[in-house]
Parts: sequence; structure tokens; C-alpha cells
Amino acid sequence: MPFLKPLLFFDTSICLEVVKKKGNINRDDWRRLTKYIRHTYRCCVSWVTWKELLVRLSRGEDQYWEQNREPLRVLRWKRDAVLLEKPPIFTIKHVLGVDAAPKAELDGRPAIPLSEQISAVLDAILVARNKIELKEGVKLPRKNQIIVFDLDHFDLFESSTRLEYANLLQGLRDGIIIRSDSTGLSAWILHQCGLTPYTEHCEKLSSRLDAAYRYHFWLSDQAKNPNYDFHDKRHLGDWDDAQQLFYFCDRRIHMLTLDRNFVDRTEGSPQAPQVLLYSEFVNSLAS
Repeated sequence: MPFLKPLLFFDTSICLEVVKKKGNINRDDWRRLTKYIRHTYRCCVSWVTWKELLVRLSRGEDQYWEQNREPLRVLRWKRDAVLLEKPPIFTIKHVLGVDAAPKAELDGRPAIPLSEQISAVLDAILVARNKIELKEGVKLPRKNQIIVFDLDHFDLFESSTRLEYANLLQGLRDGIIIRSDSTGLSAWILHQCGLTPYTEHCEKLSSRLDAAYRYHFWLSDQAKNPNYDFHDKRHLGDWDDAQQLFYFCDRRIHMLTLDRNFVDRTEGSPQAPQVLLYSEFVNSLAS
């Protein structure tokens, strides 16, 4: 059997810091690190990272369009990167062997694979001069294809899922919602994807989502902390962070991040080593 390289994706924090002139990532270190990654890993693009960068781009003013889309170029630094599906769909397919992805659009046409959608939208954003042009349609160079994408609509939908999660955690604080165990969370994930939550399937998911569930349980423990505002803009991304860890159901997948919360909130998990903290990772290359 041929040797299979481990897989690696960048957390949103990496993409944001790489493009800063005076950020937390040294240019020379970054060049050395990416050279090592090319040799050692097969690169991935997380749907969550892609989503967070698009939401940020949507909320930026037109005058900062070019500046705000620069982090998306980091996702394009390796053109043959594997594009990961939405975390619940990826997890169910990888762990249970069940394809939970939508099979058709509302008008009956076959759904375009998410990987192709992400690739096309990224290309269109890097061509479009502003948000309005992207919404009206952008013709991709060297392709007979016009991409239409509404960033505001995308932002509105994705923001609603963040808000739902914040409301759920607030419900725990208010005593309206009862805290679920890992099996209950797995049942909820399956139900959200239109699948019957059989006990055997819930148990399988629970064992393969250990890091994500530890992260969630850390957050649910904050219901006892009145100073942790689930609806504060600094914490509305908690749902996205927990979802990044869904990809760890595949033991080959690792995440490079500058956010130490991923380390602290998954402490004790057998999947914790799949979190690669940038400072430690780059220092290990120098030793």
C-alpha cells in the first residue's frame, strides 16, 4: 500500500495573519513552513474557513474590497488542495459511509458538488471588482462560465446559524434547554441532516467527534459564567470553531491555527494532537 500523506487545513486565524504587514506570522517563517507543508502534507480547504472569510468580506466596505479578499488568496496558495465538505456532511460520510449531501436543487437540477462551488466562487471573488459585480455575475477568465454569488444573502444565512447556536447556549444558562450528552448531540446532527438517529450510528459519531464535543461542552459550561456573553461578536464564531473540529473524525486531518482556544478546550482528547498551534509548529521546524 502506498504511503498516504496526512492532510492539513488552515484555520481562519492563519489566513488573516498571513496577509497582515505587521502580523503574528513572520514572512521568512511562512515561506519555510509552506515549503515543509508542501512536502509533508496534502493540503485541504476547510468549508468553515472559507465561510468565515466570505462573511468577513461581505461585511467590509467597498473601499476595502481588495484588502478584505486577500485572506482568500491564502486558500489558493496550493491549487490542488482538497476541498472539504460541510462538517456534518463530511463526518457522516466518513464515519458512517452515508452521503447526506443534498441530491438536487429546488428546481430539480442536479446539485453542483460543494467542492466545485467553492472553487468557482473563490475564482469569481478574485476577479470581481466589488460585491455588486459579484452579485450581477462575473465571467471567469479562460472559462466559458459566469458565476453569480450574493455575499449578503450568504452572510445572512450563515449568521442565522451562529445566532441559533448562541441562543441554544443561552437557553442552557436560562434553564430552558437541558444539556445533551455526546450521544444526544450525535442524534441532533443526524436529524439535522435528514437521517434517522439510530443508536449504533450515534455511538459511532460520538467516538469520532471527541474534540468537537469537548469544545462544545467547554462552551456549555460557560452557562455558569455570567461574564461570558454568548451573543458578543467575539463569541458568535464559537459555532464555527466547534465545527472545524468535526474534520478530526478523519485521523489523517490536522488544522494549523494561531488560536490557543483549540488547544485549551480540547485538552485530554485523543484528537488533541491534530491541532497544530502555529507558534509551536514553526518552532519545531527550527529545531
